[in-house]
Amino acid sequence: MKKSVESKKPLFKIVSLLLPFLFLTLLEVGLRVFNYGGNLDLFISKSGEYSAYETCNPAVARRYFVKEKRLPAPSQDIFLKVKPKNGYRIFVLGGSSAAGYPYGENVMFSRILHRRLTNTFPDKMIEVVNTAMPAINSYAMLDFVDEILDNEPDAILIYGGHNEFYGALGIGSSESLGKSPSIINWILKFQQMKTIRLMRNILNNLFSLFSSEKQIIPNSTLMERMVEEQSIYFQSDIYKAGINQFRTNLADIIQKAKDAKVKILLSELVSNIGHQKPFVSQRGKYNADSTFALAQDFEKEGNFSKAKELFFKAKDYDMLRFRAPEEFNTIIQGLAALNEIPVVPLKQFYSENSRNGITGNNLMLEHLHPNFKGYVLMAEAFIITMRNNNFISSKWPVINKVHKNLKPGITKLDSSLAALKINILKGGWPFKKRSTVNTVLANYKAKNRIDTLAFRVWKESGYTLERGHVDLAIYYSKQNNFEAAFNEYNALTQITPYNSSPYIKAAEMLIKLNRFNEAGIFLKTSLKYENSFYANKWLGQILLGQTKNTEGLKYLQVAYKKNNRDSQLLYNLGGAYYLNKEYALALEKIEELEKISTNFPRLSVLKSRIIELQRK
Repeated sequence: MKKSVESKKPLFKIVSLLLPFLFLTLLEVGLRVFNYGGNLDLFISKSGEYSAYETCNPAVARRYFVKEKRLPAPSQDIFLKVKPKNGYRIFVLGGSSAAGYPYGENVMFSRILHRRLTNTFPDKMIEVVNTAMPAINSYAMLDFVDEILDNEPDAILIYGGHNEFYGALGIGSSESLGKSPSIINWILKFQQMKTIRLMRNILNNLFSLFSSEKQIIPNSTLMERMVEEQSIYFQSDIYKAGINQFRTNLADIIQKAKDAKVKILLSELVSNIGHQKPFVSQRGKYNADSTFALAQDFEKEGNFSKAKELFFKAKDYDMLRFRAPEEFNTIIQGLAALNEIPVVPLKQFYSENSRNGITGNNLMLEHLHPNFKGYVLMAEAFIITMRNNNFISSKWPVINKVHKNLKPGITKLDSSLAALKINILKGGWPFKKRSTVNTVLANYKAKNRIDTLAFRVWKESGYTLERGHVDLAIYYSKQNNFEAAFNEYNALTQITPYNSSPYIKAAEMLIKLNRFNEAGIFLKTSLKYENSFYANKWLGQILLGQTKNTEGLKYLQVAYKKNNRDSQLLYNLGGAYYLNKEYALALEKIEELEKISTNFPRLSVLKSRIIELQRK
């Protein structure tokens, strides 16, 4: 008996060792069965008419935010599940500036970039997918990279660094997991296991029970809620930890892209140095306030180079680290040189477009978010750098005047909404004292229809910016203000660039304004997403007017297959065959038209000419 018990001891030990693993396995299976925490993949499938596409997951931020209830979300950019042979796919990484804050998605630099690239390379299917969102930093960007690389990117563009200290998991953030990039990245890597996610949520709940409750100011902004360490001294240990965090994660991102042989493009970081006073100043050698005042004095004296140098230093000495220190730009340049990758010289672009070479309110809305002019300039800087470094092609075609002169996709509605968001931001800390209740929304008074719609977009979850532009377009169209209606539809083409409807609606307004060349651009773009009767019919007609008969005929033939009972189409198709000297086909279409509309204008004249030429 004793021998029997002794012989079973090794078995008991093995079972004892395996029990925790068995428990964790069963727990993981159970959590997956009940879909604990939901799907937090970076990309998810679209449904319905867009089932051939994937899009950014609006819930992906839950990976990084445990305490925060009101989550940021990435753009609604979509891309084809099966990459086309003529496709060129770009992904964008970054924070709120890369996401176009405080504007809608139509003002993201990536959307401006997308339109320019689509017009420059009309024969390519250009896809630009922006994964940026507010309050994330290099931890999230690194965490996204593997999933991006799984989706056949041709290039990755990065504009990020301002959120490094206070963005989710940052060294001074309320959503921190510590100071070690290795440990934090390990947790993120294994967070795809729902057991790890469960443990993190349990620990967070336990900490909240035994820690003093942080007072939440009513109507506080995400910017305010993310800050844990309000004062991070220049060159302090926590400051250096933030520097190391940025360098380590950016180096890993670059290495992953290089290993996958994917082009990567970094950008310098810019902010408001000339008109944004430091938020928090320390005493002594690194006094931000006195340095800023001295910079102002030098600017008044006309010593702009010295003033610029001191403005940068004042920004770096600011202990409330919402603006990236210049050391980040040094890291960007250093890693780029080491890995032989290009850098967008954004500081130079902004400096050259600023008074005295000092970036301020001319391009910035507050401390670091660009205004519309600033975002256009950002897109231009990326485009020029891409062209100079042979992204997409070694030979970039010259964009024609009509494409170049297209109006940007922004209207007064976007500006009103952006102004409201900035006023809310500036109505709270750190622009006001932390104890101050933000009363901007309570005191808001709309001046006109546009302001009323902008307020609805902000306040009502079911009323989107897209809906606001549609309502304005319909309103203007009913007033026969087709120019204003076009502007709203044009903005919609930037908000939902993969939806054919706003392109067609924009073209309709342009046709009413007799601006046929511009209308042709919108119609041709719409055909990339829907092979509609309307676009083919009108594009064919416009091309005939440009004496491009053969090309126009192809579109008219497609339209005819979709609807052979349209009087205007039959007349134009008959005319196209007539111009191509295909008189039998021309007469056939005219006779079809006669059965539908015997009184169609100039029908008898065209028929007589065709019969006469047939006899010859």
